[in-house]
Amino acid sequence: MQFPDSIDYKLGGDDFDLPRVFKARQLFARDRIEDIEAEVAGQMDKLSLPALEGKRVALTAGSRGVADQARILKAVADRLKGRGARPFIVPGMGSHAGATAEGQREFIAGYGITEESMGVPILSCMDTVRLGTTPSGVPVYCDRNAAEADYILPVHRVKPHTDFKGEVESGPSKMLVIGLGKHLGATYIHNLGFSAFARLIPEAARVFFATGKILAGVAVVENAYDQTMIIEAIPTPDILEREKILLAKSKEVMAKFHLDSIDVLVIEEIGKDVSGAGMDSNIVGNPASGEPGFDVIPIRRIAVLGISELSHGNGIGLGMAHLVTVDFMKQLDIAATYINSITSRVIEGARIPLVANSDLDAIKIGVFCGMGVEPARAKIVQITNTLALGDLVLSEPYLPLIRDDRRFEVLSEPEPMRFDAGGRLARLPRQAH
Repeated sequence: MQFPDSIDYKLGGDDFDLPRVFKARQLFARDRIEDIEAEVAGQMDKLSLPALEGKRVALTAGSRGVADQARILKAVADRLKGRGARPFIVPGMGSHAGATAEGQREFIAGYGITEESMGVPILSCMDTVRLGTTPSGVPVYCDRNAAEADYILPVHRVKPHTDFKGEVESGPSKMLVIGLGKHLGATYIHNLGFSAFARLIPEAARVFFATGKILAGVAVVENAYDQTMIIEAIPTPDILEREKILLAKSKEVMAKFHLDSIDVLVIEEIGKDVSGAGMDSNIVGNPASGEPGFDVIPIRRIAVLGISELSHGNGIGLGMAHLVTVDFMKQLDIAATYINSITSRVIEGARIPLVANSDLDAIKIGVFCGMGVEPARAKIVQITNTLALGDLVLSEPYLPLIRDDRRFEVLSEPEPMRFDAGGRLARLPRQAH
């Protein structure tokens, strides 16, 4: 997207200093699986599967930043090959990556999912086959390559969705319905709006199950540090019920802010690998979809500084921010963002907020326009993205509030916020997963 190097505006009232900041760490439970391959093998061996000699099995690779997606997919593929099957991988990404076959292949390659690394073919297309119709009359579509396989085995993370609430949200069922539905199928499902998703996802998943092609499902749950804590291979008849249980567990362990309120939340990056909504509305609240159930701490202003590399310019979610920067706009692939937004019917997620010339300007404007926030006492929080809530930067007014809180570690003494000569904020170190 062409965007000017700067915008001629007057900050007004910017003759104030930002409060000093310090580094801190939020503490969460760290249960995790160390040996991914052994866990997958054990889970797959528990399944009672039909004879698979020579059978073609489609595995799904998603657009989300699932922590160990490549390792899990390869381990599943290897176990199937050990039973004589001929697995292959299809991108289950709905309309993401510009709704093109090559774009989706390139997207999952960014996660290390290639034919060379997986040892199986990757078949990417946008063509679909109609499988049937839900009881409410919604057509259900499936990726043509997957539909032509002998079996399909969805592999996906179970987590709270960013746009609706229900017993079944993100997981293997949604991977089938939306991911394998591609642009056409995702469009039909989104036609009725997110308020219908809690009913539609299970209904449409049952259309997939009725084909007899769903071999099983593999569900993944991550801890608050974006690390794999549960891998479960699920027999097809049990997928919906197990997803309900695993979703409850995911909600229990997910990261959140251990704070009372935030005046300015500074998010270094948003992206499709971070969240389907770019930033997780289970963390920041106020989902663009307008659906209820997203109860979080008050956040006055959100400033977003960039788009993750793995999002390939898809800036969906910028509409949830109050401020972005010129650098953000220069990273933005407006076409990919619009395709995603139009398909989901949530055009609010693609609205362009106020554009600041620099990170410094964005933060100062956020404070200045914070509806009565006194600059010296502004509660500012800096995070890498909404998947990484462990290490963060907090402004000094938080210090007396968290110093004795066992859910925090204070990692440094307060110091001025660090910007380079161009007003670019110093980034947090990438958090290891």
